[in-house]
Amino acid sequence: MASIDEVLRDVAPHLLAGAQVSTNLVMIRCPFHGGGAEKTPSCSVSRVKPVFFCHSCGTGGHISRLMREAGVPTDLAKNLAQTINYDYSEFGGRDRHAIFSGQNPYRGKFILDDDLLDGWRLKAVSLEEAGFSEVTMRHFEVGFDNRTSRITFPLRNVYGELIGVSGRSTLESETGPRYKIYSAKDLAHLGVPPTYSTASIKGALLWHGHLVLPIAFNTRAPIVVCEGFKAAMWVWQHGFHNVVALVGAHLTKLQAELFARTASEVILFLDNNTAGWKGTLAAGNLLIDKNLVKVARYPDLRQQPDALHEADLHTAIKRSQHFITWRIANQNRKTEAT
Repeated sequence: MASIDEVLRDVAPHLLAGAQVSTNLVMIRCPFHGGGAEKTPSCSVSRVKPVFFCHSCGTGGHISRLMREAGVPTDLAKNLAQTINYDYSEFGGRDRHAIFSGQNPYRGKFILDDDLLDGWRLKAVSLEEAGFSEVTMRHFEVGFDNRTSRITFPLRNVYGELIGVSGRSTLESETGPRYKIYSAKDLAHLGVPPTYSTASIKGALLWHGHLVLPIAFNTRAPIVVCEGFKAAMWVWQHGFHNVVALVGAHLTKLQAELFARTASEVILFLDNNTAGWKGTLAAGNLLIDKNLVKVARYPDLRQQPDALHEADLHTAIKRSQHFITWRIANQNRKTEAT
């Protein structure tokens, strides 16, 4: 098996012109903007997991997407991505599937092809109108499904592999849930087999975790934890890039174990409503034995991080208080959470 830089040297050598190689990263000129002719390499390609991210244009994703953009045929890019040898030094040199004892629940039972996302690479106009930048939407690989009028959010496991897709309806007439994880039936027209199941996704998923957890592990930087996609995107857009979403208000034991193994400090920034308060209380109690846990402080009664202006959002995070202090200050609400 070859390293990522060896594979790129064989199939897309132009990407390595002027590249800067370090222990965990290869910095290359991004092929997604400027015709790949930028003077200073801005695209970081991980040597420890199959992902890349451009710090200039915000494009990122699985390594096979980068190779396709560089002109490598789709089937070849897919096969090469599976043969690259990653050393996983970010996890102390251990194999990614041996980080956790026994059967690894964090990978998911079904890995989807990244090509699945190609049909949804349309701009989510409603998010743009709400203030989300094109760079932010590209970074999170947000798309739009014309068939169902849903904004699409790829779901990746902690190793960067695509394990599902969530869709948010933009229809006012929607009678079902606003958000849904696409089932095998929803994806059948794209060739996904009927055996595909979403059952193992949510409990172990930390959205955006595949990019954040390695950074937190190496730098001990704090992780901001939100409930949903939009909240995490808004926090990221305003400068707090170490942000993940639980995809709900409930922290699972599997998610808590990920924080315990990779993070030193966690800042809970769940919604400012009853469900969010209950979730904060439960999550803090679950994390407090193994992490420094803080709680972001909303400046007023606004209920989601993405409802805050930049200055208020920065204040909420920077003035976060220790979980125990927050719990004591809010103990009169205890009956509300039971």
